[in-house]
Amino acid sequence: MDQLGFTEADLRANRQGKLSTRQQAFIQRSLDYRSWWPYTGLMMLFFAGLAGYILFFEDDSGYIRSSSLILITMSSLIILPLIIHIGAALWARWRLGRLEHWRVKVIEGRVRLSESEHDVMLVPLKSYRLKIGRLTFHLNGTQLSAFEDGATYRIYYVWMRTILSAGFISAD
Repeated sequence: MDQLGFTEADLRANRQGKLSTRQQAFIQRSLDYRSWWPYTGLMMLFFAGLAGYILFFEDDSGYIRSSSLILITMSSLIILPLIIHIGAALWARWRLGRLEHWRVKVIEGRVRLSESEHDVMLVPLKSYRLKIGRLTFHLNGTQLSAFEDGATYRIYYVWMRTILSAGFISAD
C-alpha cells in the first residue's frame, strides 16, 4: 500500500480510531487558511481595478459615475473576496480546533473500481473512483493502483472521505 502513502504507525493509530501525528499534520496543512491570502489578495486587486476603471475611466457622460447601483455593486465585489476568506478561515479554524476529536471511520467490504474520462475545455481528464458499500472515494491513478477490483478491504477514512490507510482482507 505504498501508493497510499501511509506507514505502519498510521495504520496502528487508525485501528485505535485515532489520527497519527503525521496524519494530523497533513490535515492541518490541507486546511491551513493562511495559504489562501495570495488568492484573496489577487481577487481583491482585480475587483478594485475593475471598479476603478468603471468609476474613473469610463465615458464622461457622468451616467456611470453617478449610478449608486454601480457603486454598491463594485464595493461589494471588492469586499466579497475578503468575506469569503474570513468565512473559510473561521471554518478551517473550527475544524482544526477539533482535530484531536476527529473520529477515524472504518468501512469494510468488496471494492469496485471505476475510471471515466471527461473533456474539460477540450482537455481529456481521467477520474478514478473506488466504491465500497455506500461510499465512493475519488482517487488519483497512483492510489487506484493500490487496490484490486473485487477484493475485500478495510478502509480507514475521515469525514471528508480522505483515505487514511487501508488493509487487504481477501481476494474474490
